[in-house]
Amino acid sequence: MRSSLARADNSRIEQLVSDKLNEVDPKYVFSIAPEDADKIRANVRSMIDQLESVVDSRVEEQVQIALNKVNGMAEDAWSTSKMMLEQNKNILRQLELLNEKYTEMRRQQNGLSDKIESLKNEYEKDADELMARVGDLETRMRLGSRERSVAPENHMQASAKLKPPTFKAEAKDKPMKYFRALQRYVTAVNSEYEHVTCVIAASLEGNASTWYDAVESRINSFADFEREFKNRYWNESVQAEGGGRKVEYGKYDISSKWSRVEYASYIWGFAKELDINYTEPQLVVKLASHFDWDIKYTVRTQEIKSQAKLFDLLAFKDADTQR
Repeated sequence: MRSSLARADNSRIEQLVSDKLNEVDPKYVFSIAPEDADKIRANVRSMIDQLESVVDSRVEEQVQIALNKVNGMAEDAWSTSKMMLEQNKNILRQLELLNEKYTEMRRQQNGLSDKIESLKNEYEKDADELMARVGDLETRMRLGSRERSVAPENHMQASAKLKPPTFKAEAKDKPMKYFRALQRYVTAVNSEYEHVTCVIAASLEGNASTWYDAVESRINSFADFEREFKNRYWNESVQAEGGGRKVEYGKYDISSKWSRVEYASYIWGFAKELDINYTEPQLVVKLASHFDWDIKYTVRTQEIKSQAKLFDLLAFKDADTQR
């Protein structure tokens, strides 16, 4: 390729020189020496070589740039291809996972269908058994209706043997003792008695009966009576003035007709009726303070904390006093 280019260059040079010579005025032709013509040819060839050198370098540069671009595009295409291949692999993995989940869901669905069918069978079986039991119960109720028809009469006869407690709201009366007794009475003989308010009204006398007449419109059940009764006869001020002072500041009178155990039992019962909710060790300490020094000292030094041990100590002191 180089030789063909060289031949083409020589032909072009000869042609250029010939063209330039033809452009010269004929009268000046014979004035140019042959050596000058050689110089002209040499200069023209030098200029052409320089131009070719510049052109070749630029062509190589452009070719290299083009090659670099092609290589870059090829690398980008390869990277994109690799990335797409990786994405396709990820998509395939996700499809596999979805297929596994779908298979598992189908398996669970089949299991649920079996379980639902089993529950349905059990339900039908239980329903049949229940209907059979209901039928049996209806039969028993019809057969036993005559026996139960005499129950109210027997119930009233049994109730007549029991007497309801009474409460007059006098100073000696104990509100909570009456209330607990009334509660037991209603539970024992009037558990199915709808008109419990009649029983309540019959158990109240004197000032208590007058109070009940004033609040009767607010009482429709035993729970209503409990609320109103405690608000009137067992409120905080009543507890503090009565039971609270007895528990906190009471003193045992050795000259009284009560023994130490009887007195302690009375105070203990009073304390349990209060809403303060003393613990057993607290009540032991408070009751011990009602007696003389040796009982308080014994309780403290022997760390007595139970009602049973305190009452044993008091019983021992009662026996010692009687000797």
